Amino acid sequence: MTLNGLQEMMFRTLSFLILFSFFGLFLVWAMGRAPLEEALHGKETLHVYVLDVTESRGKTHPDISSLERELKKQLTQEKNPTFVLARKLDEANLVIQCDVVEYFSREEDRRDPKGPGSMALDAMVQKDMARLQADFWVKDAKTKKRLWHKRLAVVVSQDDLSLKEKVRKLNQQLVERFLKESFG
Repeated sequence: MTLNGLQEMMFRTLSFLILFSFFGLFLVWAMGRAPLEEALHGKETLHVYVLDVTESRGKTHPDISSLERELKKQLTQEKNPTFVLARKLDEANLVIQCDVVEYFSREEDRRDPKGPGSMALDAMVQKDMARLQADFWVKDAKTKKRLWHKRLAVVVSQDDLSLKEKVRKLNQQLVERFLKESFG
């Protein structure tokens, strides 16, 4: 085999590897599109049905209906895509489900000062901290296929907020995070 023949064979092999690599990257990209992205593709208006917000681990959230109201309010304020709340499940393209798995408020969980250790810990920790954690699902209304799911958590730590203000702020931040992470 001559030097030109060897160079030509190496060039062809390298060209084939580069072409194959680009094809492989394209396949990874095409398969990597999330099911929710596929459902949203090309749609400017989506009809969504919001299921009642649940608490599968028992009653922890002080006002669960306010979380559901906040979710519906922010959905209707979205502009890209535009959401229309469906009155019935069969009128919807998507179903949104939320399950609160944790509500924790530092104000409500004070330790008994039985010793210097717990008293010191109470003094060190910011007094008024609250955390809300929930599972969110977005499903196709027709096929019931899960398009997106994630557990999201938010924390509010301000000393001067009442319980009602903390809950309102937690709900608002949680719904904002859900919309950002699910619908971009």
